Amino acid sequence: MCDARVAAAVAAIEAREPEDRPADLLLQALHNVNETNTEMAGPMARLRMRLTHSVPVVRGRALQEQLDAQLEIARHLQAAFPDELDSSAGGCHGRGLHRRGHQGTASAARRNGLR
Repeated sequence: MCDARVAAAVAAIEAREPEDRPADLLLQALHNVNETNTEMAGPMARLRMRLTHSVPVVRGRALQEQLDAQLEIARHLQAAFPDELDSSAGGCHGRGLHRRGHQGTASAARRNGLR
């Protein structure tokens, strides 16, 4: 579920310019992945949201995948910005990417009539 977002974040981090900030890179990554990937909005996203809200084992698996993705992004951020971010700060930025992604999914679901 998170592979495209993790790949986009890692690509943005690796292609960063000296003036780029961590949060800006992650926002750019989220924008880029939403331009080319429909996993966060559409029929499958609505189904995934329904299952995540109604089936505990699906919710647990989704949370585990989200945590794994956050840790992966955090590792890359911390490596790219060692003077600015420790491992907990990198994790905060990684969580921000996923939180914005889930907020986007929820917004799209509401626009399409899913509650």
